[in-house]
Amino acid sequence: MIDVTQIGTPTAREAERFGASQVVVESLPIIDFSAFSEVGSEAYQQAIAQQFKDVCNVLGFFYLSHHGLPDLYIPETFEWSRQFFELRP
Repeated sequence: MIDVTQIGTPTAREAERFGASQVVVESLPIIDFSAFSEVGSEAYQQAIAQQFKDVCNVLGFFYLSHHGLPDLYIPETFEWSRQFFELRP
């Protein structure tokens, strides 16, 4: 389980609070998605869902492992992500 309180400093929330224009993060959390792509208990799935929520609320970015997405789709996924982040006004 990821301890989101240890994800680099300052956090995105702290940066916003103090008006920082840049946040330095030494590493991104890795969330293991195997509970959803393989057989996982409901309790384990809820724990992973909580990790998503915590990481998204604190940092907003993460690596997703064991997602089951075929390698063929990975470049397209990154392209859609790039296009999404270019939409900002």
